[in-house]
Amino acid sequence: MSASGVQLPAPAAPGSSPDALVTDAAVDAGTAFGAQVVAKGENALNAYSRAANDGWDILGPWVGDYGTNYLGRAIVAADGLGANTPRQAIYPLLTRTLRPAS
Repeated sequence: MSASGVQLPAPAAPGSSPDALVTDAAVDAGTAFGAQVVAKGENALNAYSRAANDGWDILGPWVGDYGTNYLGRAIVAADGLGANTPRQAIYPLLTRTLRPAS
């Protein structure tokens, strides 16, 4: 059992076919686990950004140029197809209600 509570299959025995572990249940468990990791990462990233940017979600400098940042790539892909780099465009999202100046 992983830290997230998702039951993952045991590793294959030496000399066995890797296909022996590929079952619908194993694929479903892996997909569910991946979705949980992405959701937790996205929530943590958004909370940090809102705190640092006065309620605005602003993606980091890694957006659009992911390299081996697979979690970052998955977080962006969860909400859309992709993103430009910060040099090409910014994507601020207001996460609180603005009050009129008095």
